[in-house]
Amino acid sequence: MRPSSTKGGTLRLAAAYPPLNLLDPAATYEQPAWNVQRLYLRKLVDYAPAPGQKGRVLEPDLATDTGKVSSDGLTWTFHLKSGVKFQDGSPITSQDVKYGIERTFARDVFPGGPSYFPDLLDEGQHYPGPYQDTDPDKLGLKSVATPDSSTIVFTLAKPFADFRYVLALSIGAPVPRSADTGGGKDFEKHPVASGPYKVASYAPDKSLELVRNPEWDPATDPIHSALPDRIDLTYLASQDAVEAALLDGRADLDIDAATLSDATETKILNSPALKANTDLAYSGATRFLSLQTDVAPFSDYQCRWAVEYAVDRASLRAGFGGQYDGGDIATTMLPPTSDGHDANATPFGTTAGVSYPQAAKTQLKNCGRPNGFDVTLAGPDSPQTDDAMQSVKTALAQVGIKVTVQSMDTATFYDALLNPAKLKTKKWGMVLTSWAADWPTGGGFLRTLIQPGSANNYSGLDDSEINSLVDEADAQSDPAKAADDWKKIDAKVMSESTMVPLLYPRHLVYRAPRLTNVYVQQVLGGIDLTALGVRR
Repeated sequence: MRPSSTKGGTLRLAAAYPPLNLLDPAATYEQPAWNVQRLYLRKLVDYAPAPGQKGRVLEPDLATDTGKVSSDGLTWTFHLKSGVKFQDGSPITSQDVKYGIERTFARDVFPGGPSYFPDLLDEGQHYPGPYQDTDPDKLGLKSVATPDSSTIVFTLAKPFADFRYVLALSIGAPVPRSADTGGGKDFEKHPVASGPYKVASYAPDKSLELVRNPEWDPATDPIHSALPDRIDLTYLASQDAVEAALLDGRADLDIDAATLSDATETKILNSPALKANTDLAYSGATRFLSLQTDVAPFSDYQCRWAVEYAVDRASLRAGFGGQYDGGDIATTMLPPTSDGHDANATPFGTTAGVSYPQAAKTQLKNCGRPNGFDVTLAGPDSPQTDDAMQSVKTALAQVGIKVTVQSMDTATFYDALLNPAKLKTKKWGMVLTSWAADWPTGGGFLRTLIQPGSANNYSGLDDSEINSLVDEADAQSDPAKAADDWKKIDAKVMSESTMVPLLYPRHLVYRAPRLTNVYVQQVLGGIDLTALGVRR
């Protein structure tokens, strides 16, 4: 970690994959962009500046606390700290927070950004966003009230225990209406900072320069350390170019936390000095098989259990790169980076990940398929996923399940997977995919995978007991009790086995030896940019 409080110097960031709309919080839906945005945007609440599980805890940022929720779970109230300002010296008000949230309702302007606020707050008003708002102040969203300049009150359509985590996303950042010109298109070009840095220059897809925001008051901010004087981000032509810049000292960190090339990884692992400057980071995802309940014989849970027992997760892990790229053997759907993960839960075997063919054959007999069955497995085309699907095919063949593999380009695959009607016509009995959450709770991870009607509920799971447990968890006001509820839901989901967890992906992340305060922010799946300092 190399702890330090030394200020000064320039932090040099690099990446090969420019995200769309890097600087606009309403338009962005990529973790690296969120990590960068935390440098110049503040929210009512944000994640504690700490490694591991402690970094998943929310703390007050612009707000005086993490919010007061009503006994019915529908109303959330926050108060802003005094003395918080935008980069031009104007005070940050509750109206600015509300306006930033209203922007996310303009789905025609920001179709790729998160839609959590419209989903949770609208309550039938069908608010169109501020650009079509008839209110003179463009603050016509009725489910968000600002009784004064330092108070903001949210009214939800139904209880949602994770609401404060939604506010910790970039979409919760304040935006002054005066800076939001061009029908929402100009803020990306000239964002107004509320955090410790402001934009000095920005060339989309090429470079970004951040410098200190003189109006930021560290006395109001327990989240951001703001050690470097300047932060430069450069987009290079390829991932190989990024890795070369890291190793020869021209860059300090790859903000994408991308999986290293085989050549670079080998070089690092064979050098103790280089290996000392790596972290084995969780991506926050779970790689899994989705078993489609409308494709025979997966309407029968015992046939699904047969797959759980037959899959050789250790072989899959090796195919995905083993210890340094494959990750850890997954035993339940919730990954170790989510509250509610139960490290002791191994419902279908040990953490060694070996297959249990005899147990699988027993389940096949119980579901009336003692000789196995034929099934199609689909997945996106890549060398690793192709190897993984062949591993599944080989393991299932040992118990009589004959797998036909369909590999296709990523766009075609996800176009079908995310469209329930198209997916149904494909008759894919099994799908190889992965999922990561936008925030680190059991609900943040599992809810969309099991919610009836969700496009991400690929298997078509609709279990009345699970649905009731989800409603109970969402009504919790105590995060610890909600985590316990999601642990129970995870166990129930495993008993249904519409999803077969395979791996919790991890990979090496290299960072320059001159960096200080280095740790992996589990929510973002990469190094916490807000904590970094540089040795000069």
